Amino acid sequence: MGYPFAEKYSGKGIFLNSNINPFGPSPLALRRLRLALKNANFYPSDYSNLKRKLVKVLSYQGINIDERQIVFGNGSDEAIEFVFKFLMRKHPNLTVITGEGTFAFYEYCARSLGLKVVKVKLKDYGYDLESTLDVARKNKPAIICFSNPINPTGKIIPFRDYESFLNLCGDGIFVLSDEAYFEFAYFLNKKGWRGDDYRSALHISKEDNIFVTRTFSKVFGLAGLRLGYLISSFSHEIENEIKPPFNVNYFAILAGESALSDKKHILKTLRNNLDGMTILEKFFGDMDVFFVGSWANFIFFRVKKKDVKDELRRKGIFVRDMAAYGFPEFLRVSIGKKNDILAFCKNFRKMLLQ
Repeated sequence: MGYPFAEKYSGKGIFLNSNINPFGPSPLALRRLRLALKNANFYPSDYSNLKRKLVKVLSYQGINIDERQIVFGNGSDEAIEFVFKFLMRKHPNLTVITGEGTFAFYEYCARSLGLKVVKVKLKDYGYDLESTLDVARKNKPAIICFSNPINPTGKIIPFRDYESFLNLCGDGIFVLSDEAYFEFAYFLNKKGWRGDDYRSALHISKEDNIFVTRTFSKVFGLAGLRLGYLISSFSHEIENEIKPPFNVNYFAILAGESALSDKKHILKTLRNNLDGMTILEKFFGDMDVFFVGSWANFIFFRVKKKDVKDELRRKGIFVRDMAAYGFPEFLRVSIGKKNDILAFCKNFRKMLLQ
């Protein structure tokens, strides 16, 4: 299968198609990178020490984990690949189960490794947990891949539902909780966005069958440096048996440490996201545009005119077409800076009223 990349990432325009941080990387991270560039000719031989520092900073963010429970990847994509490869060793007939129309990398990676893939239809733009568990029980050994919040719809698995589901997963059923948008959802939850309803899988279950992945690409603004991590009971084994020795580059680790420490930049990003989500949801409601209530940094919405994306592009505004994900009537708009969101609303309103 071909990977559904967004059609444009850089140049002139307003880019609301890739869920990136509209403010860019932390100034602290950029300063750290400039100072470190003179050492680009060296291999990151002090990886263990760098990792230890990064884990320590993560612990300050409330992620209380042992160093042996975490392994870093070249983006969370590679961390997901580590999970598949690790489980394949123990379970050669592993099946990968994913929601139909969700994050494409699960299927892409699974098929590249020769694994069987079973897709379960979404229910009201969210996961159908009952059907998913039924499929998993019929295809054991299996790993269920959940993005929570879901990319591209933005919905979450409600806390109590997730808790019940994880408790029902028996032997031979593993769960990958892909939490790329965790920081956004956690902040929205604290602000009472849609009730006290979101939890990371880390806050629900400590069982060995749970794998949690996160990324520095979104709230921390380091998508181009490719840094993610996996938290699991098997991370130490994965570190020693699966992960290549120099998979994460020296600069990504340094920038990640500084980005985590820059609370001012993080809070600025999270507050902007809350404001942007509020503006967009009100706009879509006022314009009678169907949208799915999101917990991430994007909104998934339906368009009646097929050429909306192209019309916006001609105005220099780029949004994501969801046809490749099986939603031909939907677009996804990322939360940019306030002026970018207002420009999107202004131009989209004109198109709706034509």
